[in-house]
Amino acid sequence: MLAHRRRLAFLVAAVACVLLAATGPAGAVDLAKKWEVGGGVAYSMYDNDSTLADDFATSVRGGYNHSQHGVELSLQFQGTESSTRGSTTTYDVNRWAIDYVFNLKPKKPDTKLAPLILFGVGQMTWDTGEESAGSTLLQTGGGVRVFFKPWLALRVEGRLFHYYGDKDLIPRDQFFGFDTDVGLSFLFGG
Repeated sequence: MLAHRRRLAFLVAAVACVLLAATGPAGAVDLAKKWEVGGGVAYSMYDNDSTLADDFATSVRGGYNHSQHGVELSLQFQGTESSTRGSTTTYDVNRWAIDYVFNLKPKKPDTKLAPLILFGVGQMTWDTGEESAGSTLLQTGGGVRVFFKPWLALRVEGRLFHYYGDKDLIPRDQFFGFDTDVGLSFLFGG
């Protein structure tokens, strides 16, 4: 089941990249007073002691950019296994966060790249089907939007996140994880 999800995630990402490569030029990047929605495929790497195995996830986000400053809601849904040898436990891991997004100004006015930095706070939950628990989530990261049309961009991000175990399903207190996320962004308004 997980191998099938991995192949599907790679296929979706590959098709999206081919479609974007086939589009024409974007023109100059303008994020002022624009809504942004999108989604993608993420790969989450968890702390070795957390008992959560590294795996693919689906991510969605939506927010508003006002010039250099923005705010967005990000959601991530993942099914993964226990990293403990011999364990058959599976987890549904869900995360949501409200992120402050700082859009860096490119030096070239006609560039098609829009780098960003983000900071967020939210909630992470994990569920085995029999037990569930959750934790406050803190995250920070950065990335870049590569515009193919004024309303369409490829968004690539890296995100470091911090959460707490419940000492039952997820042992210990504090953990860190890292996400790489590739997806599409659609911009409108302005």
